[in-house]
Amino acid sequence: MYDHNTYSQPEASSISYNHSENTGNSDSKASAPSHEINTQTITPEQMAMIQQYNYLNYYNQGYYAIPEAGQFEGIQRCHMHSKPDLNCKFCRKYKSSVHEISRLAQQKQSIQTLEEKRNTIQMTNSTTYNLNNLLRNNILASEYYKSLFSMQTFQDVVNELIQYGTHAEPYCSTATRAPSTLFCCLYKFFTMKLTEKQMYSLLDNSKSPYPRCCGLLYLRYVLPPDKLWNCQCR
Repeated sequence: MYDHNTYSQPEASSISYNHSENTGNSDSKASAPSHEINTQTITPEQMAMIQQYNYLNYYNQGYYAIPEAGQFEGIQRCHMHSKPDLNCKFCRKYKSSVHEISRLAQQKQSIQTLEEKRNTIQMTNSTTYNLNNLLRNNILASEYYKSLFSMQTFQDVVNELIQYGTHAEPYCSTATRAPSTLFCCLYKFFTMKLTEKQMYSLLDNSKSPYPRCCGLLYLRYVLPPDKLWNCQCR
């Protein structure tokens, strides 16, 4: 089988053609048209293109055999067309690789999402989260809680709790109906539906006691009573 690893690029000076070399006639040599190629005009980029596309395995690669995105990332854009041309084999190969990378990325994301759903902590009530109705309504009406909507990741909420958490009471001490930072972050965690890994991260947090307190409250509100003790013992 042809091995492209053993392919050796000819020296630039050897790329020259002259059909009158073997005639042995100086007159015919003078009258014959010259077909010599000026090898000095071949740039290093062109030589790299020649080396990339001038081996058989480029056309015969079974790159769908092992569906790993790393195999497709090495396929370069067609050197002849700035816009993909479906009549060009290089463009088709590049376009197929782009689609395959996208498909594999979506497949990986779907697997991760499914795995996270499997590890989500079980909830007895996924609507009100067993919170007192008055407290829940005050949290939903709070401007501070609304400011948490922009936080999309678990770690963002944890950092917010570490930075601004000052106590574990449901309401701020300065007003009777303003919910505290900890309970607003707790409700944000409810809506995110934490996984077991995220819960362990809360309970093992060493930067502040408030993430640990928030994790215990989360378990206390949403877990079935028969599973609460086993979870805390773990």
